[in-house]
Amino acid sequence: AGVSVCTDCAAGKYSETDNGNTAESSCQLCAEGKYSTAVGATFAGSCVDCGAGKYLDTTGNDAESDCISCGPGKFSSSSGLSVCEDCVAGKYSTTDGNDVETDCVLCGQGKYSTTVGATDVASCLSCPAGKYLSLEGSDESEDCVVCESGKYSAVVGAIAISTCLDCPAGKYSGTRGNDAESDCEMCGTGKYSTATGATDAGTCVDCVAGKYLSTEGNDAESDCVLCGKGKYSGTEGSASSATCLDCDEGKYLEEQGKTAASDCRDCAAGKYSTTLGATGTQSCLPCVAGKYATTAGNDAEADCSLCDAGKYSTVVGATASAVCQNCGVGKYLTATGSDSATDCQPCDAGKYSTTVGAALESNCVVCGVGKYSESSGNSAESDCILCPFGKYSESTGRASASDCQDCVAGKYSTTQ
Repeated sequence: AGVSVCTDCAAGKYSETDNGNTAESSCQLCAEGKYSTAVGATFAGSCVDCGAGKYLDTTGNDAESDCISCGPGKFSSSSGLSVCEDCVAGKYSTTDGNDVETDCVLCGQGKYSTTVGATDVASCLSCPAGKYLSLEGSDESEDCVVCESGKYSAVVGAIAISTCLDCPAGKYSGTRGNDAESDCEMCGTGKYSTATGATDAGTCVDCVAGKYLSTEGNDAESDCVLCGKGKYSGTEGSASSATCLDCDEGKYLEEQGKTAASDCRDCAAGKYSTTLGATGTQSCLPCVAGKYATTAGNDAEADCSLCDAGKYSTVVGATASAVCQNCGVGKYLTATGSDSATDCQPCDAGKYSTTVGAALESNCVVCGVGKYSESSGNSAESDCILCPFGKYSESTGRASASDCQDCVAGKYSTTQ
């Protein structure tokens, strides 16, 4: 009888039975993740594991070269695997054959990745401006830390809290995650703030009364503008120079930044001013000669009182009626507000007056009958001259010796 030949199981296969295998199909295939170069292998242990960093997803492989390197974004830290593990989110790998998890590269600080099995650093996304991230290997956008209120950051992919900058003085922000300095709100008009990193409008301080500020975002008290000379304001936090009110007529103010009408100073007695918002005493005009003012703060020339009739004054800026001098005896003055002694009118020839400060022409008394006076401004009755011997005058107020008539023929006079 003929002898039957036993054929070896091929490489990549084995057979553990010895009961007369009758077909090649009785040879068992090496499992996934394994290979065997042995021909006629008799047990599964002849199938060798593919090494770490490789995998094999088919059976019956007969060479180590059949093991496939794990691709980018994957690794295999164990031997005999049929599939490679993905690098987790927050990591990536650009190389083949990675055999440990640490071959997956961490996304750097300031970045994160939600991609599993990432193959490139481009999968690591930068934290947006207004946030930062100091850790590596972050796997979600929520890992990016927002800058706190009162701060901002324009840096994309920021890695440290130090990139969150304070809102500058004069500004504030009550929101988090600001990505530009312009997100910081400016203190309004009439206000300023010296605080950096301010979180609310309460840090903005009103300019004090006597000042105003028409611009926004001011960072110093010195930005508040003083109300000018001649003006005052009682308004705090004023946004306009319109709140600076003029001192009234009759007053002036030489200082800036005053807060009340009571700061305005009166023009002195003997003076007046018609100027609103006067900045100095130069606006206080003196009452002219012939007038005076006993009160301060006069706002019109009409507040200067006239010297009475019969009086005059040469004093400019007079503060009392005592400066008004009487016209002398033998004179009178009907007008008020006279500024010179020459305004006093002398009594006419043939008259005299003993009255000081006479206000009427009628204060001049006529010389009596039998008398005359050729001069004006006579101050006493004795200034009236008697008609000489042999003459007479029947009329009063005679102004010339010729007014004394001769006694007629046949008569004489032994008296004056």
